Amino acid sequence: MNRLNKSDYKMSLKRRILLFVIVGWFLPIELIFLMVFSSYRETYLQGTIRTIKEGVSSSAMLVSNRLDEGIKLMQKPSYERTWEPDWRRYRKKEISKYEFFISVNDSLKQNFYLDNRFDSYAFYVYGDNSTEPICYSSRAGVTYENYMEKIHPSVHEIMQTDSNYVEVHVIENKVFFIRNLYTISEYERYGTLVVSMNTDKLLSGFPMQEYQNIALGLNNTQEILFPGTPDATADAKEALLLLQEGFAPDARGTILSVQNNTYSGYMYQRVQDNYSLGLYYIVHKNMMQLGLREKYWIVVAVTVGLMLVTLYAFRFLKKHIEDPMQAMVEASKEVESGKIGTIISGKPMPNAEFEYLAESFNNMSEQVKHLFDTVYTEMLARKDAQIAALQAQINPHFLNNTLEMMNWQARMNQDLEVSKMIEALGVVLDSSMNRSNEKTVALSEELRCADSYLYIMSMRFGQRLKVERNIDAQLLQYRVPRLILQPLLENAIIHGIEKVRQGTISLEIRREEERLYLDILNTGHGLSEEEKERVNRILYGTYEPGSGETNKHTSIGIRNVNRRIQLVYGEEYGLSISSMEDGRILSRIILPYEEE
Repeated sequence: MNRLNKSDYKMSLKRRILLFVIVGWFLPIELIFLMVFSSYRETYLQGTIRTIKEGVSSSAMLVSNRLDEGIKLMQKPSYERTWEPDWRRYRKKEISKYEFFISVNDSLKQNFYLDNRFDSYAFYVYGDNSTEPICYSSRAGVTYENYMEKIHPSVHEIMQTDSNYVEVHVIENKVFFIRNLYTISEYERYGTLVVSMNTDKLLSGFPMQEYQNIALGLNNTQEILFPGTPDATADAKEALLLLQEGFAPDARGTILSVQNNTYSGYMYQRVQDNYSLGLYYIVHKNMMQLGLREKYWIVVAVTVGLMLVTLYAFRFLKKHIEDPMQAMVEASKEVESGKIGTIISGKPMPNAEFEYLAESFNNMSEQVKHLFDTVYTEMLARKDAQIAALQAQINPHFLNNTLEMMNWQARMNQDLEVSKMIEALGVVLDSSMNRSNEKTVALSEELRCADSYLYIMSMRFGQRLKVERNIDAQLLQYRVPRLILQPLLENAIIHGIEKVRQGTISLEIRREEERLYLDILNTGHGLSEEEKERVNRILYGTYEPGSGETNKHTSIGIRNVNRRIQLVYGEEYGLSISSMEDGRILSRIILPYEEE
């Protein structure tokens, strides 16, 4: 039996075969394949990042060149004095405001309206009491009223400054050029020109066509132009914000890259005299790995193929090695458990080697059965006869008759104390033997056995033992499991009364609502933490008394009381042993109370 118990701790052949197939075949091939794929993936991602950076850089240069071209067109009317002569004539009232308007508007049409790179223009006359432009035209569907409501306030702020620089701003998701116009000779201000660029023309010809991933930042990248519908996810906004915060005021054609859990962001930085430019490109990491999907499927296919091959190899080894050996092990366990003559039957062995071993085992098992039947059975029969003879001498009837004769002899000799002790012993033995084979008895009968045991112990301890009782008389006919008080009384005497000069055992039985409490309290020295732990292990079956312990019988007795109660009534009922504050030890049995 010990041999089989030790083998339970060893790895089974089935697990060894599975471990061998996985470690020796599946894992090495899978690791090599994954290493190759990981190297390819890294190279692919680096190439993708390099391509994105080149695309962002070239796109930003295109935008910068187009902005510079627009700035030059904004500077051209001043340098060429296109409107200055007419403005002087208008100021001297040599021409009317309408004539001045016709002159300016015709020039604006030729320079901006007919150029599809621009969407709208507006011209303000400086010194005019009116704050509205005298010329306005738009091909982008922006009405004059919308312009005055949404664009004009930003233009008006720049008109208050004293600068002839071309200001570049993003207003209402469009790029505007705004410039205050001055005369060449006297540097006298005479007007303000406002022109908006066509966003599609500004951002056309990019290597990246996903407009929803592109944004243009001006003026330290604080003014953002979104040509498409921007990704509104929190991670996309976080990546854009990190790029904005990373803009360097002295940047001269550098690229900044950031990453978070979901997105990668890239920004081309450039600072010019009239503007600072940041071209953003925000891309989802999954989009960067689109070219790897085919490779991922190859990895999955190879992995599945290896798993199928591994499963086939495992099944082959299981059928030809593990299953035959398992059949022999099971047959050996049957023989060892007492089923002499067990043979290996069922499916034939898959190979000649195991077929030979199975036949040898069957022959050996049959020979053992023959020896057992002829030799061991005869010896066992003789032993059983001897045991039966001994048992016949100490059967319950014999014991009761003997005690009755001893009691009669004691009474004849007027030795009443011995007679009472014999009667008490008879009651205890009769309860222990349970000749009626009843599982429960009336509480009064259980108390009769307990009183008999206490009487015997009182004769032993004399004045050292004091017994107190507090029992609800209405509960005497309630049925309880047999022999549950005597083991607890024995435990109280061994661990309490024997250790003190004088002790008291209190037996209290009461009912509280739907529960019945049987309490035994005894004086003593209380329970240490080590003793509490030992008691719990005894009650719940994890403590095995040593062969030399004097209280082995008592430990088994209280364990059996707790286990029998829980088997009958459930885990919420049973026995508990604890220390009271006054040093006494409380042994409490809790039973369910049901009206009979």
